[in-house]
Amino acid sequence: MSATAYAPEPADPIGKALAGRRLTPARSVWFGGYGNWDKVAASGIAFGTNTTVAGAALGADLWHMPGFTAGLAIGASTGQLRMAGRADRIDANAGHVGFYARGERGGFNLASAISYSFAALESSRSIAFLGETATASSRANTFAASLGIARPFAIGWGFTAEPFAKADWYSTRQGSLSEAGAPGVNQLVQSGRFDVAYGTAGLRSHYQAMMPNGQTAQFGATLAVRHEFTGSAASTTAALEGAPGIPFAITGVERARTVALTGAEMRWDLTTATSFKASYEGAFAPGYDRHTVRGMLRTGF
Repeated sequence: MSATAYAPEPADPIGKALAGRRLTPARSVWFGGYGNWDKVAASGIAFGTNTTVAGAALGADLWHMPGFTAGLAIGASTGQLRMAGRADRIDANAGHVGFYARGERGGFNLASAISYSFAALESSRSIAFLGETATASSRANTFAASLGIARPFAIGWGFTAEPFAKADWYSTRQGSLSEAGAPGVNQLVQSGRFDVAYGTAGLRSHYQAMMPNGQTAQFGATLAVRHEFTGSAASTTAALEGAPGIPFAITGVERARTVALTGAEMRWDLTTATSFKASYEGAFAPGYDRHTVRGMLRTGF
């Protein structure tokens, strides 16, 4: 999970009304925490996987003018991947840095972000028939970019409907690694690269309400569909330590290309300058489910 997962969402009618309370455009800082977990079912040729990730991000809106805001974010995360039915695992600790921008023009909201992450990986692979475990350390880095567009419509009674579309691209480079701990069957893995692109389209709805503290709160729900365009699983080339001249390919688990997304969120303005936001997103497809929760505190000055 990258730091740009917490890039602020595009301005909306409620946000504009809140901003209008200020005498001048406000800069702000924000801090957020997130966590997600997913499960991929086993297939006829691959074991299933279970993945968990948790992290935090800190950001600031550094450039602010009417109709446009841009900022920077940094973050860190930790994650674990476990192979269902086996002792195999990968542990990852990563750092993230990103730049985001959002703006409004002609009634449309635009949002974009780019980010870079670098991860230290520790892997463990059991060889049952030898009773041994092969371990390795490696490095990976990911460059990501996203672009989204939305068009909010006020439909009365405090409700807003917002059709949206978004494109995401990730490019990951994995460093080479050499296993240790299982003489003769340790793997020598070459470096590699994997690119993936997603497209998402859906509808968000928001409802505005006045809270007991006299500040505004916003409640929202999302329904969407996400499609992965590259359509292939990551693969790498490896060889056994005992036969380095005989390479072979290892292909990862291919996930569902098209998934249904559901989401819910709540944003509460604690004061005129400080707000709290919490959200949930679920992704579902046959043999795959993913759940993500986020919380973010923002204050302006």
